[in-house]
Amino acid sequence: MSTLAKAAIHARVLLATGAIALLLIVPTGLSSGQTPATQLTVTQVTVTAGDTITGSITLDQPVACDTQVGVVFDPINGGPAFSIYSQVTKGQEAISLKGQVPFDQSPGEYRSTRGYVSPCPNYSQLKNVQVPLRVVNVRPYQDTNIPPTKAELQLSPTQQQFLDTKAEELDHLDAQLTTKIEGQSSDSVALRDTLIQTVEAAEAALNLTAQQYRTQILKPNEPLPDFFADFQRQYEVLKIDLRAPIPGTSAMNGMVAQLLYVQLQRRAQKPDVTHSGGDLTYPPAAVSVRKTMHDNEAAYKYVAKSGRVTFDARLSSVPTGAYVRYKKLIDNDFKDYSAPTDVPKVTLELATWIFEFRKDGCGEKPIIRRIDPYDDANPDISVEFSQCKQR
Repeated sequence: MSTLAKAAIHARVLLATGAIALLLIVPTGLSSGQTPATQLTVTQVTVTAGDTITGSITLDQPVACDTQVGVVFDPINGGPAFSIYSQVTKGQEAISLKGQVPFDQSPGEYRSTRGYVSPCPNYSQLKNVQVPLRVVNVRPYQDTNIPPTKAELQLSPTQQQFLDTKAEELDHLDAQLTTKIEGQSSDSVALRDTLIQTVEAAEAALNLTAQQYRTQILKPNEPLPDFFADFQRQYEVLKIDLRAPIPGTSAMNGMVAQLLYVQLQRRAQKPDVTHSGGDLTYPPAAVSVRKTMHDNEAAYKYVAKSGRVTFDARLSSVPTGAYVRYKKLIDNDFKDYSAPTDVPKVTLELATWIFEFRKDGCGEKPIIRRIDPYDDANPDISVEFSQCKQR
């Protein structure tokens, strides 16, 4: 191969008196210190993506301010263009241009469709410069780097965003349940099967939420809030109750032997856990399932809004001076509270609690209260003793 063929080729654009020409500057292979070069005028040039194109342009009028001048090369098949350009000073006409073809420029034919002069200060519009057609053929760059093609995406929500999302999932699950059992006013095996499936789905969602809460929200070695274990216990109890024989029926080999028509008494229920239309409430089994899911959703919303996993309560009795024992639903044993009633404020973990009030001289049987903080996060836990001895 000749020295001329081995030489590096640089593309140049020349604009003079309205004409533009591409020049190839080919070093002749002279020894060090020798600078002559041969310039060949051509109408197209072939380069490899990543090459630098240099050129010159002579305007028919000097520029009016310090600005930028360039020539744009657009692909014939659409896609991103590239350009060669230069910063110029006021009054300049002969301008050297330079630009690198990006390494990831799509291969193909590019044409000099337009020249431009950037706007002067306090102006906003580019000035177009007419240029003749010249062609640059771009060959692809042989990139040896292997780019990534697939990635795992993980969102990092705040605690509020995380729990709001989980609350919406439970609300959606409840909507699915009410759609399935719409119009079913009596207890049945089919209803129980639907309720069990719903409870299992809610329990699986709770377990996943607990796992994600531990890894995404809590600090290392920080304990999981008690309400997770509380609802795990409640869902387990629901499944046991739903698999028990339906009241008013007898079972044989797992199948209901007889069906009874049951006239349900209308009861006052909270709007969010009752039948959305008609005059009858859902069967008690369905109300219990929906109430537990509602409490689960309310727990998420409470923690999301308040940022707390505790709640405040007031302990009171009539007459005052009652002794209090208390435990969470998930605990086995009661604990003695440190002071008798009245207690204006006690802070407790967010969970279902059972309180036992006892007062000397007011009968031997204690009064029991079960506290659900999910509907009321500031409960007044109060009892009245009716068999107290007169002093």
